[in-house]
Amino acid sequence: MSEKHTCEAPSYRPGLYHSIPCGRSAKVERDGSWYCGTHDPVKRKEREDRRQAKWDADVNASRLERAWNSAAMDLCRGLTTETMLKLGTGWVARKL
Repeated sequence: MSEKHTCEAPSYRPGLYHSIPCGRSAKVERDGSWYCGTHDPVKRKEREDRRQAKWDADVNASRLERAWNSAAMDLCRGLTTETMLKLGTGWVARKL
């Protein structure tokens, strides 16, 4: 019969000044320590990598948008309001 293990990852509770073991039922053993699904180092790393990739994509999109807007402002600098109205909405996207 297999022995039941509990998660050994440190867990911090409000009001405590030290960590205590998580205590949930362990699902996997890594390097001699048992972990639950939340504290499994491999799954935790996968979650962190996915979160970082999403953040990087959002930051790159934001930087690209700022660069595009800056370029559009540089193109518009010196044009009169009448000229910009004649060019119409979205002219930068169509011309570049």
